[in-house]
Amino acid sequence: MKDVNIVFCTDKNYAKYLPPLIESILRNTTFKCNFYVVYSTINDEDKKKIIKTVTDFKDSTVDFVKFENIELLENNEISKYASSFRGGYDAFSRLFLTELLLSKNIKNCIYFDIDVVVKKNSDELFSLVKNIKFLAGVVDSVTIKNGGKWVYDKYINSGVLLMNLENLKSINFAEKCLDFIIEHGKETSLLDQDCINFVLGNKYIELIDQKYNEYLPKTQKVKDAVVLHFTGPFKPWMKETRWRLKKVFWVKYNFANNLRMKGIILNNSVISVLFNIVAALRPLMNIFVR
Repeated sequence: MKDVNIVFCTDKNYAKYLPPLIESILRNTTFKCNFYVVYSTINDEDKKKIIKTVTDFKDSTVDFVKFENIELLENNEISKYASSFRGGYDAFSRLFLTELLLSKNIKNCIYFDIDVVVKKNSDELFSLVKNIKFLAGVVDSVTIKNGGKWVYDKYINSGVLLMNLENLKSINFAEKCLDFIIEHGKETSLLDQDCINFVLGNKYIELIDQKYNEYLPKTQKVKDAVVLHFTGPFKPWMKETRWRLKKVFWVKYNFANNLRMKGIILNNSVISVLFNIVAALRPLMNIFVR
């Protein structure tokens, strides 16, 4: 069986949203998934739910990795330089995956933001991971259109990243990211994303199809997507988020996972029927559900 290393970075505020994401991944692949949850803080209850979700599926594993680089960031007083600093360092943890995971003999991985959901078979995406030379992602056409100091033609969205940790380590990726934050942190509002794009640039970044990180809400693009990404301030778990088709896909896997926690396992066919019902009711939900 083929396997893939999948990484999330979180804290106790967002770990609760990991089970539906993991549910969506495991229901849409034939790969053995090795999950790594990089965290600064996490509640025991959320940890138990994550473990149950993973272990309910045959062969997949989960490991919790403490983000140990906070002291390094504090010593460098990163909060002084980071315009997007909001009292926590977790947004920067993906920049240090070379330091955190290579010691566990994890040479390559795919990183997912927590505000994504996998809605189609992802085997093709996971097959790409071991062939990436340094790092790959999807072009961020919205940010490119809006422009900015760090934007260029291969500027990528950092919500889904395919990473060759060995090769990134060989070019001192983490150290260069730290240097960028100190030197340019106050000049950017997309700090970790700008950092990745600046440090790697055209030389090291590869592009993958947008369907693997679809952040646009247009219906056809949502239907064609393998991975949906809820960029912006409105996340799928928020009541105030409009009931677009994107949200329904997240609700589908959240519902399935909530039932799993109660010992009720629904097969994909039943979930699809429920999904179609909710999708049909979207216009009413946008009126009455707030």
